Amino acid sequence: QLLLLDEPTAGLDPAGRDAMLGLLQQLARRHGKSLLLSTHLLGDVDRVCDHVLIVHRGAVRGAGPIGELREHFRGRYRLAWRGTGTAFLDGLRAAGVAIDDSGTDSANVGTPPAWQVRQFYEISARCQVTLRDVVPAEEDLEDLYHRVIETV
Repeated sequence: QLLLLDEPTAGLDPAGRDAMLGLLQQLARRHGKSLLLSTHLLGDVDRVCDHVLIVHRGAVRGAGPIGELREHFRGRYRLAWRGTGTAFLDGLRAAGVAIDDSGTDSANVGTPPAWQVRQFYEISARCQVTLRDVVPAEEDLEDLYHRVIETV
């Protein structure tokens, strides 16, 4: 009922890796097998597993459903605009938005709880800035891993 796999795709070419991951998905989903993967290839884990146990330097740093561990990342966006962004960024900060990384026409931001995307547009209109992109940030398992080991 439980398969323990240590680096199951190590040394495989891309086609072999895809075949192995497909087989693991079938074993888990169609045949009800539980898999325990030990691997540094986090993309493989993201593709095959629903739960994760993050171990760093011999200590468990995070555990649970991947979706729940990613919950912290929700509310993050990549913004791009046309116009002078200084007033726009100041307006975002005044509304409680954290500006993580900004340039002259783009920024990575984190929004407060209950934030509505339309608020980006309202603030940009007041500041005479045209928003070109409002893209929700997506955290892959590698980003999640780094966030978890840095914050614990």
